[in-house]
Order: sequence, then C-alpha cells, then structure tokens
Amino acid sequence: MSTLLEQGRLVRVIEDWCTDYPGFFLYCPSRRQFPVALRAFIDFTRTGRSV
Repeated sequence: MSTLLEQGRLVRVIEDWCTDYPGFFLYCPSRRQFPVALRAFIDFTRTGRSV
C-alpha cells in the first residue's frame, strides 16, 4: 500500500483516523483441535515473507 500512497493512486480520506498498523492480532480460545492450515498460516505470517 505504501507504493500506492507514494504514487498518489491511493489517498487517505480521513487522515486523523488513520493510524500506523502494527500487524495482525489473533485470539485463539483453545489450542485443542487447532487446524493445521491455520497453524501454517500463522507461522508464515510471523516470518514476514511476502506472497
């Protein structure tokens, strides 16, 4: 998104309400029956790699 903002192709329309985004937060109430695909997604996002 930063590229689009720099190019002027994307603009912030309510600048006062736009804050820096620190990342994802995930709440899992139980690790019992934790889906393998979700675990893989979490591990992937924690590495910071892009798709």
